[in-house]
Amino acid sequence: MFRALATIAALLGLSASAQAQSQCEVTPRDCAADTRALDQRIDALVAARTSPVTDALELVRLERRAACHAYNACVIDQTVLQRMSQWADGEIQAITRITDPRTQRLWASGLGTRLATARNAHVPAAQGAAPGRPNIPPETMMQLRASIAQMEGQLQDLAEFTAMVTGLEDQLATRRRRRRALAPAVCATNLRDRLRAMYRAGHSQASSANSLHRKLDELCEPFARWDEPDEALRGTQERFLNRIRQIEEWMADIANCHRAENYEFRCENTYGERNENAVNEARQVLELMAQARRATRGVPSERFPCGHRLWRRLRESTWTVRTATAQVPRLGQEALRVCERIGVDPESLDETRQEIRDELERTRARVAQQRAQTQQAVTRIRDQFGIED
Repeated sequence: MFRALATIAALLGLSASAQAQSQCEVTPRDCAADTRALDQRIDALVAARTSPVTDALELVRLERRAACHAYNACVIDQTVLQRMSQWADGEIQAITRITDPRTQRLWASGLGTRLATARNAHVPAAQGAAPGRPNIPPETMMQLRASIAQMEGQLQDLAEFTAMVTGLEDQLATRRRRRRALAPAVCATNLRDRLRAMYRAGHSQASSANSLHRKLDELCEPFARWDEPDEALRGTQERFLNRIRQIEEWMADIANCHRAENYEFRCENTYGERNENAVNEARQVLELMAQARRATRGVPSERFPCGHRLWRRLRESTWTVRTATAQVPRLGQEALRVCERIGVDPESLDETRQEIRDELERTRARVAQQRAQTQQAVTRIRDQFGIED
């Protein structure tokens, strides 16, 4: 869109006839030199920022350069050139002072309105200009039609992208089948592949497509990793299983120590003073560990039982035996960390879903603005220069 707008910028503004333009005499400006300082400032800003701010900065660059060429072509006068130069300088000064990313995006989203204001400021018609529509040379008319075709192609791209993501919010929830958690419905579609292909093909919405498919990967890939853990994740799960075995060994030893008539020094040194509740608590912990074994049967070849209510019960349990106090709640916490490592814990999934919703909201607002600006530009060219379909 930016290239098309820059191409026609010199052709909009005054409806001066070709005859009136031929009467204009100006000393041509070196547009590269004229905008060199601005280009350097924009280059520095672009290097430290991301889309859509970088795209907005490129639009400022193109509009300022287009104004210079329009002046050389006698389409605008010195006053209009000065106004566009002041507009560009003001925009760069404004974004330079803004450090908050959210405020930077707000600056970018409002650029179109400010640009339209700068373009549409009243400028007296060139002296001798004929009333009505201008007499456009054939080569210029071909350039205008090419610009319209390009922008209408961009409108089709915007419509295609909008249709592609319509209803996406309804496909983000985790599904269930017979108590088994399944990946969200969007993960079973080809939407991620289509977005990735759009990005690689350099589609006009490539930046938005890239951001969205990355977020969807963050939502879908944990479910694949859950079913087929990589080597590192298998190691994490195996260490969890070893922890269950260790707790069982400790609890059995604690029970044996306290059942003995004499409480050995080894037992006291390892587990602290004799505790009348030790045998009973050791039996309770061993029962919990048996439940943990049943819950993790088949792991890591099978799914780790994220969401099992046993893990919360372990985390919230309290004991009087020192070893049980230290190890049992910790095991429940380790189960949560395993699920966080996979990425299927409720907090991680909820956070990713909200990030996708936020990305969709920003993208739709940006697409709607681009569609409106592009359509306005097409309509303006057609009306001003009398170009039919």
